[in-house]
Amino acid sequence: MEKNKVPRKRKSKSALSKTIAWLHLWPSLASALILILVCLTGTIIVYCDEIIDIANKDALYVTGVKQERLPVEVLIRNIRRSFPERKRPGYMVFYRDPIRSVKVHSYDVVTGLHFVYMDPYTGKILKDDRTANFFFIMAHLHSTLLIHGTGEWIIDIATVIFLLELI
Repeated sequence: MEKNKVPRKRKSKSALSKTIAWLHLWPSLASALILILVCLTGTIIVYCDEIIDIANKDALYVTGVKQERLPVEVLIRNIRRSFPERKRPGYMVFYRDPIRSVKVHSYDVVTGLHFVYMDPYTGKILKDDRTANFFFIMAHLHSTLLIHGTGEWIIDIATVIFLLELI
């Protein structure tokens, strides 16, 4: 190298270049954080049935299988008698497997969502589970960030920013 050579100064970035760099960095970081939260909550929601089954593995199966299952009206009557403060069951899940219990969705204003597992042959309540509340919150966090109205806009805007960055 030559000793007498003077190092050249780098040209400073133009205002447009700085603005583009800023627009690339900060909105991208903000949208990425929001979309990471949306992706994580979405993944949890996708596996909610499996997670609920793991949490309730002790109530998924009955011990004695009989010839006839009880009518739906009898099962609903047993739920209403056991939990009078709850609204009518939202839905019931009956499985083809004869050793599976019946899963009943119920709601209480104070404690929220419940899954009640029942023996379809005796009407006995096997378990009252509140795991559904967690997934209810995850679904609302996923779609609205728990901010109804405004949260939906935040997620939409973050998605558009992320899409523009990808392009």
